[in-house]
Amino acid sequence: MKIDHVQLAMPKGQEDVARTFYRDVLELTEIPKPAPLAVDGGAWFSADDVELHLAAEDGFRPARKAHPAIRVADLDALAARCQAAGHGVEFDDRYPGVRRCYVHDPFGNRIELMQAAPATAFAGEDVRLLLHFLAAIAYRTQKAVRAATPEFAMFSAGNEVRTPMELVRHMASVIGYARTFFVGGSYRPEPLATFEAEQERLHTNLQDLGDVLRSSRAPVGAFADLTPARLLQGPLADAMTHAGQLALLRRLAGDPLPSENFVHADIDPDRVGIDQAEPVSPDQ
Repeated sequence: MKIDHVQLAMPKGQEDVARTFYRDVLELTEIPKPAPLAVDGGAWFSADDVELHLAAEDGFRPARKAHPAIRVADLDALAARCQAAGHGVEFDDRYPGVRRCYVHDPFGNRIELMQAAPATAFAGEDVRLLLHFLAAIAYRTQKAVRAATPEFAMFSAGNEVRTPMELVRHMASVIGYARTFFVGGSYRPEPLATFEAEQERLHTNLQDLGDVLRSSRAPVGAFADLTPARLLQGPLADAMTHAGQLALLRRLAGDPLPSENFVHADIDPDRVGIDQAEPVSPDQ
């Protein structure tokens, strides 16, 4: 199970006051309430996987003991911002190994702020394994599309089955999304006009993700606890599966795969790219 949100109470008609604290001081993002609920007043806020709802209540009484606890990247900076805005901060060192403090919102509700554990980069051996996996995706994709007929891009194997062009586009999206685990932001690419352009975008995204992994960046935000296994079993496994589907569609389309043999070991994991697998003769 996972908590979806925490709800606190607030006095009626004080939404702007709530925004000055939760939006301007804590720097949460206000999210719109559904129309049927908006008529009741209150305000909703979120950041990463934290979501707080403020509900307007008749006969409001603040929660002075029960409270949500929020992990933050820089506890000292946020505590200073709270104090500068007139909200007193009380540090508490009774929790061994945890830095935390308490602050009250404008209505008297207690909020605990905790220093998040520093994110750690993946170990070198894990990075090398992931780079090899990216190289394998590049290799299998290249082999499936090399020297294909122009008609192959839009080959349909039936209703609700992606065409090769759609598969490559989806693979690029999956890899681009995986990169946001380390650099933040979002990834929502627009469709490209040609099969070759979609392949090139996949090529670029594979290299960009490889560059991020080699840079020793740690996962960020909601993905701070990401492990190499989760990355491998999630988006990278998805992309590898689609690479296999490309080869299957090539056969179903009656478009023979290239006759050359390819040597996976020749792909340099330090520079992942679709053009890295060099053809060799069968006797090699």
